Amino acid sequence: MVEGASAPPPLVEASDEGAVSVELAPGECLYIPPYWAHAVLSVDASVSLAAFSTSWEQARWSRSGWLAAPLGRFSGSRCARARGVTLLLAAFLRVLLPSLPPPQPSSPRQFLARLYAARFQPLFGSLAESHPRAAPPPAVELAACLSAQPTDGEADAELRRRVVEFAASLAALLTQPDREWGGRRFESGIVAELAADYVEELLGWPSGAEDVAVMLQLLATPGVTDGEPRRGVAAELE
Repeated sequence: MVEGASAPPPLVEASDEGAVSVELAPGECLYIPPYWAHAVLSVDASVSLAAFSTSWEQARWSRSGWLAAPLGRFSGSRCARARGVTLLLAAFLRVLLPSLPPPQPSSPRQFLARLYAARFQPLFGSLAESHPRAAPPPAVELAACLSAQPTDGEADAELRRRVVEFAASLAALLTQPDREWGGRRFESGIVAELAADYVEELLGWPSGAEDVAVMLQLLATPGVTDGEPRRGVAAELE
């Protein structure tokens, strides 16, 4: 981050309770509940061991890997993959928005903008300042791809139904109570963080993990090309 610049806004607002500080002595262990944000500082030379235990939270969200996204029709090219991902993200986030912590994003695009600010702004600058990197695939080609009008295949009612149903099933794992575990459910802050993780993973499909930031910049900005209104498949995010 540039010296003197203000810190980017977090994806989830911090709790009023603040942080808890714990000092461990040799031989002691500390249990950290699943998905709790934490940091470790070793004041002296030391060796530490972290062990991950099975938890309901991890088991619940791992079920997302059992769901096969209906994106087979979009696998033919980088552009097609980017457009398929955009359709799926729009459907997924639209279902999820009411379950996110306040202030709730007003649109899928606003959620993506918050995600970019929280996780990518320190590396690439703000959306207003940053420009997608000129790396394969060229950002300008990706922008043009996302701005193009929907194809006949994307307009297929059956395909859109399957995309929406998949998005709802995925969102249900994050938002609906788990009846097998007495109705347990994720807290809204964890829902936001896990949704952000899934978005990043999905954005890596079109071009690889190294271009997730480029995809996120294009989808999170008000228009996918400079000076032009949002149109084409990217309009699904509004």
